[in-house]
Amino acid sequence: MSNMFLVGEILKNSRERKNIKLEKVAKDLNISSSLLKCIEDNEIPDHLNKVYLVGYVRTYSDYLELDSNEIVLQFKNKNQF
Repeated sequence: MSNMFLVGEILKNSRERKNIKLEKVAKDLNISSSLLKCIEDNEIPDHLNKVYLVGYVRTYSDYLELDSNEIVLQFKNKNQF
């Protein structure tokens, strides 16, 4: 996994390579597509508890069969929590 890419870009690129629509991910994971879009765009919603956000990132990366531990570590480091 390259540190040159932000976590959102890694998730989005992986999803697109697998030809999965964001709406399908949202339905499969029961996470709103608007929240998934925020994650892919590397935008942290102010109203969302960081613990939940980390959980969503982990769930999304697991869904895409990525190394969720590495993704979460990068996400925490980039967002300083």
